[in-house]
Amino acid sequence: KQPRTLGEEIEITWAAKGHPVLLWEAHVMGFNGSAVLVKYDGFDDAWSEWVLTKSTRLRPRRAAPSVGHAAARMGVGGAP
Repeated sequence: KQPRTLGEEIEITWAAKGHPVLLWEAHVMGFNGSAVLVKYDGFDDAWSEWVLTKSTRLRPRRAAPSVGHAAARMGVGGAP
């Protein structure tokens, strides 16, 4: 399932070069042709990014909090 609605809760993979890939909680904040604007939960708008709708980085949000978001709250694992 790909994000289709504004405000939809998703998870997205992200990692800095040389670091492990983590899942981060986010929301769909806009559309631009074949891309969606992703706003990472708990992060400033400066971290928001456009991601292609068919990207394998986008996933539906699971019921349990993702590892990435928990790591972000603890200040580990880098930032999206």
